[in-house]
This record gives sequence, structure tokens and C-alpha cells, in this order.
Amino acid sequence: MADDKASIENSVVPANDEAVDGVEESTKGEDLGGEEAGEVVPTTDEMREEAILELEPLELSHHASPDPTVLTVAVVRVCILNQHILKLNEAAPKLCKSMIKDRLSLSKLSADMWNESHEIPIDNFICNGQRMLVGYIDDINGLILAHSIPCVHCPELMFFVKKESRNEAITPQNFLKQVQYGTVTAGHIESLLRIMTSIYAPIFFDNNTWPDSIKNDFSGQLHKFLASLTDTRWKMEGKTVLYIPHEGLQVDPEAASKDKELIQRLETGMIHWTRQIKEVLSSQESLQTSENAGPLEEIEFWKNRCADLSGISEQLDKPGVKRITHILELAKSSYVTPFLKLSGQIKEGSYQALSNLKFLMILKDPCHDLSDAQPKDIPPLLPKILNLIRIIWVNSEFYKTRERLTGILRKVCNPSYMCLSLRSWCLEFTYNILDPFETS
Repeated sequence: MADDKASIENSVVPANDEAVDGVEESTKGEDLGGEEAGEVVPTTDEMREEAILELEPLELSHHASPDPTVLTVAVVRVCILNQHILKLNEAAPKLCKSMIKDRLSLSKLSADMWNESHEIPIDNFICNGQRMLVGYIDDINGLILAHSIPCVHCPELMFFVKKESRNEAITPQNFLKQVQYGTVTAGHIESLLRIMTSIYAPIFFDNNTWPDSIKNDFSGQLHKFLASLTDTRWKMEGKTVLYIPHEGLQVDPEAASKDKELIQRLETGMIHWTRQIKEVLSSQESLQTSENAGPLEEIEFWKNRCADLSGISEQLDKPGVKRITHILELAKSSYVTPFLKLSGQIKEGSYQALSNLKFLMILKDPCHDLSDAQPKDIPPLLPKILNLIRIIWVNSEFYKTRERLTGILRKVCNPSYMCLSLRSWCLEFTYNILDPFETS
């Protein structure tokens, strides 16, 4: 009987389909792409198991004889199911192609960009062992599908990557489990940071199945990577942003302060903050520029410095930073005192930058006029600018030092802002005005 069952199971030619009413109808109307329509598509193994179950009632004793009608029904159902399995296997690559094409989303992609040459890389990805498929728009060649990251810059890229063994075929049933896909825009660092902080990092930190030793080590390295990635991403825009680890922020501070592994990871974050703040504070307090720099560049420098220091000051007041600082204070961490000292310097530096910017802004419009003026129109503009510098010297709390005033005067006298023949006259006129204030 077992041999009979095996021969029936492997049969692909059905008996008279009309012999049993309603048998074929049981497989009609099944959507081969049922997963796309929200239906659960059975795998071929599940369908084969269903076919075997059809034969289970026929496991009769040696003294019994099978009912011919029951046997015929079972044989027909098994054959139809086997035939349907073959149809699914034949249609699987085509369905997977459609799933990839439907998910390939690029802002400049249009239907007329698709051609037969795109079928080959998709086939190689689905059936021939290629693990990665990328798609992007080339200005000359249109849609490009390849199996490696392009060497040229592209503003938008779509990727498909197999999660498991590259030798495993992709089917409509396992597509969403075996294939990971997404889009990377021109800002690759920004995209990486966004994906890491919003998707992968929460998954890693919430995972409770790893051994503590492995999780602690991995979490520490991940925090370091995210801190460096955050710093790099915002430095590209000339800003300083502190990475705030959210791990442990939902735990009671008293309990968190007793977790040595957590304290060590939070201390690593505070060390990174301290280094960032030191870099900002140790940066030049006056703009070192090329010979063509003028007063407008000085104003722009203090504008950027004010924004940077004010941004750091606001971040230091965030609940996450304050909570981590409180936890480390309870743990009596030695890194808290230097950090708090630098935080105070940041707030003082922010106040100074704001004050300097406020006074320098009175020079903005006159210096614009000076930079646009013809040589013959420069002399009438100089007295007003020099009197404004005198006002800054008298009233500014932080910009009235000799070094800073000398620097702004040299920038006003820059040849790019006035004719060389007027430079010596301007310097002489300036010293005559400022000498009384210097000697008083």
C-alpha cells in the first residue's frame, strides 16, 4: 500500500476529471499571487502534505478491500493538487518579477524606461544566486539594474538584498521574509543615520534573547558608532549635535545607577559629549581667513558660532541629557564634574557670541555698500563705518579688545572692499579716531 501511495503522490496526469463532480472546482479561482491580495498562499510542501492526507483514509488492513469510488476521488484530488503545484512552481519567477517591479520606487522612474535588458538581472537575483539587486536612474542610460553599488554618484538608489543563503530560490511565498529592500537618497550619511536610529538600533536594544555579556559589549559598540555617525552627519552642515542614548532612560535613576554595565555605556556617551564641547570651545574665536576676507565674513563667522553654541546650549537642557547626568551623579561618576564645567562655558560662550553678533550687525549694510562701491565712491562711506566701529569699541562687552578691533579694521581695509590707494588713508584716519580712547 505504501508503494501505491508513493506512485499516486508523484503522479502528474489526472484521471478522468469529470468522473467526480466538484473535484476540479475545488482548485479553481485560486489566485497565484494571493499574497499580494492579502491571501495566504500555501507553499508547495503544504499542498503536498494535503495531498498525502487525502490518502490516509485508504490505509486499510490486509483483510479489507478499498472502495473503488473513494479511491478514485482520492487519486483525482492528488493529481489535481500535484498539477497545481507544478503551475505554482512555473509561475513563481514571473510573480517574483512583478513583486520586484511593483516595489522598485524611484522618483524619476517611468513605465517607458523598462525594457527586456532589465529581465536578466532580475532573473539572476531570483533564480541564479545573486544576493543583491540595485536600481537607479542614469541621466544618459535611464533605468539601470545591477548587482553591485554603482561607482558614480546617483541621487537615489533602490536596493534588494537576500537575507538568507544566496543559493535559495525566491518565491512569492517567502519573498517578504527572504528579501529586504529600501531606498537610499543622495544624503547617504543622513540615510544611514535615519535607518540606524529609527529601525535597527531600537530592535537591537529591545532584544532580550542575547546573553548579557554579548548584549552589553554589542550595545557599547553600537552607541559609539551612533555617536560618531551623528557627529559626522551634522558636522557636514557646520553644526554640533549631541548623541543621546535612549537606553536606560525609562529605568528608575536609582536602579540605573547600580547597573555597572549601563553606567559604563552612559559614561562613554558623556565622554563623547565632552570631546565635542572641547572642540567647539577650542576653535578659533576670530575668523582666520584668506587675504580676500572682509568684514562680512567676520559677521558670518559670529552668526554661525552663535547658532552652534546656542544649539549646544539648548541640547544641554534636554530631558535626556539631564537624566543621564543625574544617573551618573548618583553613580558618583568622575566624568560628571568636567562635563558640567564645560557646559557652563558653553552657555557663557553662547552669550558672548550673541552679544558680538548684535554689535557687528550694525556694520552689515554699510559694508555691503562698501563692497559694491566704485573707487571714487569709497571715501564718503568710510567715516560712517569707522564711527560704527567706534561705537562697538565703546559699548560692546566682549568685542572691545584691541585684537578684535584691529582684526575688524584690517578686514574693512581689505583690497577686495576698497581701492589699494585708499587703504593707507583709511588706516591713518582710523588711528586718529581711536587713539584718544586707547590713551584714556
